[in-house]
Amino acid sequence: LDLLAQSNLKLDLILPSELKAYTFQVEQVGASGDLVRAVLKIDNRILRLFAPKLRLVYDAKTKKLLEYQGISNIPDAKGKRQDVSITYAYEEHGQSYPENTPVES
Repeated sequence: LDLLAQSNLKLDLILPSELKAYTFQVEQVGASGDLVRAVLKIDNRILRLFAPKLRLVYDAKTKKLLEYQGISNIPDAKGKRQDVSITYAYEEHGQSYPENTPVES
């Protein structure tokens, strides 16, 4: 998560549905307390016109993903990819993380 503070952070991700690796830009777009918000977008400017952004919320203290918002590889009834918002809940040492951590656009 410390890397998110850097500008121009890039990483390669393999998209199983495409059987191909793509380079993504990662940008921290906000932080509040222990929450860190980030956006992933494809590095290629042409592909970026068609590819959605992925929005993430991490807990900086535990380094755990709290929320994911973006395209899913789980198809809908028509076989198309769906936009999803997934909130992860963890229980550690008797404490639960907030179930409704909003992802800001």
